[in-house]
Amino acid sequence: AAANRTQVLVATTGGALYSLSVGAGGSSGDDAMQIDGSSGSSGELIREVATTTLGDGSEIACLDCTPLSDPGDPAAQLCAIGTWTAEVSLLTMPDLKPVTTSALGASGGGGGGASGGVI
Repeated sequence: AAANRTQVLVATTGGALYSLSVGAGGSSGDDAMQIDGSSGSSGELIREVATTTLGDGSEIACLDCTPLSDPGDPAAQLCAIGTWTAEVSLLTMPDLKPVTTSALGASGGGGGGASGGVI
């Protein structure tokens, strides 16, 4: 799982990915919830926004939804997903629409090979 102030990404088995909204803040810039736990007019603290499954059945190894444009932004516009088959995908947030997918180590630029390091 990964989270920021107003969004949570959860990966489950089979390459399933869930985008959740936390509190009433959503992407409006408000804080996710009040100190007393109230979330505004909707009454929902956590809401499922979107779900998707990786088409090739790959398992999700890592994910991130940190806002990239400004660290103070309450919501991310993109998320990054890494798989155990060494692919990285960018998806839009919060609707999880695919932007691009790239194999790591493809076309010589990344790690791998005899000179690539293992961490």
